[in-house]
Order: sequence, then structure tokens, then C-alpha cells
Amino acid sequence: MRKFSKTYLLPLVILLAICASVFAFRPQKVSVEKAKQAQDRVISVTQNRLNDVVIRFEHLEGVFYIRDGIKKGLNVDELNTDLRGKIITINYVPGVFNATGWGANTYDIVQAKEDNQVVFSRFE
Repeated sequence: MRKFSKTYLLPLVILLAICASVFAFRPQKVSVEKAKQAQDRVISVTQNRLNDVVIRFEHLEGVFYIRDGIKKGLNVDELNTDLRGKIITINYVPGVFNATGWGANTYDIVQAKEDNQVVFSRFE
């Protein structure tokens, strides 16, 4: 019995870690009711290595990003020109890494509006 537990312990731990990772990184279903809303002035719009559009705000703390924004057809230069210095309203949910505690200050923008005009939305 002792040999059995030592032989299968490591593969079991690895399997459990993989299952936990799949659960933590699954895509989130987003609804208007679940998303938080905030309004602030845009300082800059940039792109990260993961093709996310990253928006920095004047008073909101943390990393706010539009997941796969580049793949969804958003243009960082146009957004930076159009939004910098303007106050926009965003709906956001905690980012994918918040579930694991690795990136407690990351937020996934699911909708962005400027003067009630939708700039980006994942809502259906």
C-alpha cells in the first residue's frame, strides 16, 4: 500500500493542479448585472504582449484591459487619439488572474462608452 501511494501521489497532484488551472482560467460569462461600473479620465491607451488593449486612468488604480482587443479589430493609435484626456464610462470584471490571486489589480473591460456612445462592448 505504501508503494502505491508514493507511485501515484505526484501524478495525482499534477492532475489536480491542471484541473484547478482549467477552472480558474475558464472564460467568464459577463452580464450587465455582474459587471462593475466606473467613470474616469483616460491617460493613455497602449497594447501589451498578449494583444490586449490596456487603458490607464487618472484616478482608477490597477490595470484595465480589453482582452484580445487587437484581435477584435481595435486600433490602439486611434483609441489613444480619440480617448486620451476624455472621461469614459467602463463596465469591468476582475481579470482572469484575480481568480488565482496572482494579479489582484487587473480588470477586464467588458464595455467602454464615451458620451453614451459605445466604443467597445462584449455584451450581447
